[in-house]
Amino acid sequence: MNQDLLEALDKVQAPLTRSAIEEFSPVNGGCIHQAWRIKLTNGEQLFAKTSKKESWEMLSVESKGLKTLKKWADPNCLEIPEPIALKRIGKHAILLLPWIELQSG
Repeated sequence: MNQDLLEALDKVQAPLTRSAIEEFSPVNGGCIHQAWRIKLTNGEQLFAKTSKKESWEMLSVESKGLKTLKKWADPNCLEIPEPIALKRIGKHAILLLPWIELQSG
């Protein structure tokens, strides 16, 4: 586990102020950024996309794109995660999203 990154995540305001990080594990996905599954002590799960602070603009554009898609997408057809937080902390850029449990079928 990247201790530096975990400390940066602890500095994100909401929703992490309501609960502590219980588990922090890497997940597959993406080749530019790192992806993480975060389990909180209150049972909530989050998806974190992290990168170097120089990549903050890319995460910002992704966050804006997700908000726009969520506004216009039919929720009966497509589930779009709504960004929770976008931060530059220390050496990191962090985009926090709700965890979506994917199913095959």
